[in-house]
Amino acid sequence: MNSMQSFIRATLLFTSVFLAAVVLLGGSVLFDQEPDRTTTHIELINSIGGNITSMAVSGTIAYVGEGNTLATLDFQDPGNITRLAYVALPDLVDKIQVVGSLVYIANQTGGLQIINANDPYHLEKLGGFIPVGETTGLEVAGNSAYIICATPYTASLQIIDISNPALLVFLGGYFLPFPQPYTAIDVVGDHVYLVNDYGLSIVDVSDPNDPILSAEFMVGMGYPQDIEIVDNIAVVAGYDGDWPHFPQAEVQIIDISLPTTPTLVSYYHCPINDTYYLAVDVVGDFAYVGGSMFDILDISVVTPTLVGRYSYAMSELEVVGSRGYIVGDGFQILDISELPTLLGSYNQFNYLWDVQFQWPNLYTIGGEEVFSVLDVTNPLSITLLASNGLPLYGKDLIVTYFPLPLFRGLAGRPTG
Repeated sequence: MNSMQSFIRATLLFTSVFLAAVVLLGGSVLFDQEPDRTTTHIELINSIGGNITSMAVSGTIAYVGEGNTLATLDFQDPGNITRLAYVALPDLVDKIQVVGSLVYIANQTGGLQIINANDPYHLEKLGGFIPVGETTGLEVAGNSAYIICATPYTASLQIIDISNPALLVFLGGYFLPFPQPYTAIDVVGDHVYLVNDYGLSIVDVSDPNDPILSAEFMVGMGYPQDIEIVDNIAVVAGYDGDWPHFPQAEVQIIDISLPTTPTLVSYYHCPINDTYYLAVDVVGDFAYVGGSMFDILDISVVTPTLVGRYSYAMSELEVVGSRGYIVGDGFQILDISELPTLLGSYNQFNYLWDVQFQWPNLYTIGGEEVFSVLDVTNPLSITLLASNGLPLYGKDLIVTYFPLPLFRGLAGRPTG
């Protein structure tokens, strides 16, 4: 059997939301033990592309969750965003937080993952912690990571000692009062603030080995989605009404100066049907909220007031200076100094309809009408060779091999 045939037999390429390369190895599927060589399993070795679901920004580098990979993007020139490096992870990336040169990731079934990004061109896995259930949210404060874990019937807060990234230690946990998934978390001092469809839960973590519930607050809106704590105020963004039956976006301002007795101060209710907020970031007197649109609210006044809007759907945002960084159709950068204006965007692969393999290249057609060619000679270093938009929508792809002299003859002139 030649090397090409061996490679094809050893490598399985598949696409769903992302494109991945996998190889057949022996052993049981465990993250923390040597595989049992008596059985066979499939292990992820690399991937490229995928729907961008989360991001964090540090300097001129963006860290984005791209399918089941963490990728670094250089946006020094927003009109020409460049992908620097990526590292494959066990599952899809839900949340990202950057602290110094370390990147902390909520990785669903992959738990908590820590990446060394001291060199954004070379990402290195340092350690991980796999709890029971899926890790869907995180917040790092000091030497602790606070993670949200969910199973079909429970939701919990777990506290992990991250002082040694290569050896993470479980400190304590608390089963949250509502089993529905919690969508956001923030940590201030000795308290952790979490929201889900039922409302706001506040947990006292002054003793990380024995967290206790301080308060439950039924937020007036139907579905709170994100929270940001500033001083003694919690800004909660979400929507009211049962989706898809005319939800309306809403932001609530809650006084948490006494964590045991949170109190509603004011709110902004969008009067437009079929609107929702999924993310919030607070800078100074303004709350930047995103979901079905990107809104800027003045929260310094008695009643929060809309002062700007960018009509574009997004699921996550971060504001730094006069720029807004959002996860919408990929990763996008907005100038928000006045009327929000798009400066640049990045979206290598969103989702794929079809894939054809012909050694040594992989040919793909994407849901965004994009045709791409990938070099998969080395599965550990998948390379994008070419990508081009298509004039027509397509789902199926057929690749036919022509010997080079024949191809040149058909074209009527040399092509390279």
